[in-house]
Amino acid sequence: MNFAPKDDPKIPCQVRLWEGRSVLVFVHPREWKQVAITGGTPMVVSCHTLEFPCMISSWGEFYRSGQPDSVKPSDFGVPVHGDYPATARIDWHEAIPDVLRIGLESSADSSIVWNSLGSQEMRKYLSFILRARKQSIVLERQLEVLRQIGSL
Repeated sequence: MNFAPKDDPKIPCQVRLWEGRSVLVFVHPREWKQVAITGGTPMVVSCHTLEFPCMISSWGEFYRSGQPDSVKPSDFGVPVHGDYPATARIDWHEAIPDVLRIGLESSADSSIVWNSLGSQEMRKYLSFILRARKQSIVLERQLEVLRQIGSL
């Protein structure tokens, strides 16, 4: 099932290959506003011929960043030191918590309503769920969102 909204944002970012040892992804705060989800945003980053998952979050720095562990600098086929332009989009399947995802997959009506929402509304629901500190509250909030979506 496709959970992405019709207005799914694709944002510019930078991939830094650091001395052949690590890969870092940087997102400018101006772009971050379009994709931010509380606790970090799972994203799919495209750079050169590679597409890879990366959790981007705020680490108290100006740029939001993430360090993917599924790629290494030599995978890119470019010099292994430097900054390279890239694009990123939200990995909606990973961003949606399990109970909410199962609820959306099992209810055609709820999935239709969910898919009619815009990116900002979806991110608002997800942030509401993920702001909870206790797992029991996260579960309650997922069920609450399913009820709200079912009543729209």
